[in-house]
Amino acid sequence: MAKSRLLLLGTAILSACNVGLNYRPKSAAELGVPEAVRSRPPTTDTYSLAQGQDEFYFNLTYDKLDLCLYGKNHGVPAVEVAAAAGLTPAQVERAYHDIDMKRSTTRYQHLAPMLVEPVAGVG
Repeated sequence: MAKSRLLLLGTAILSACNVGLNYRPKSAAELGVPEAVRSRPPTTDTYSLAQGQDEFYFNLTYDKLDLCLYGKNHGVPAVEVAAAAGLTPAQVERAYHDIDMKRSTTRYQHLAPMLVEPVAGVG
């Protein structure tokens, strides 16, 4: 009796694996999502305000924030980033300060885990 249950379980697992291997997700176009929706820039907006979530949280749109992050990470002066991003140097300095503040308040999330005792196989 135990062998037959094991065989049934094994067959069910193999069937599930085969279904999983043959599954291919459909693209947005294949699902009929309109081109106007597919070609929009990505967003995390979950509510309708005149201001997007990126601007609400970061005070900048993602395209400008990307330039500020690059500048901050590579030591580019705010004046140069401002010219490239279409911002004022003061806005870029505020963005640099905002990046520093967000990094300092979330630093703990980027640290390696601390183990209470050694665990074999874990560095």
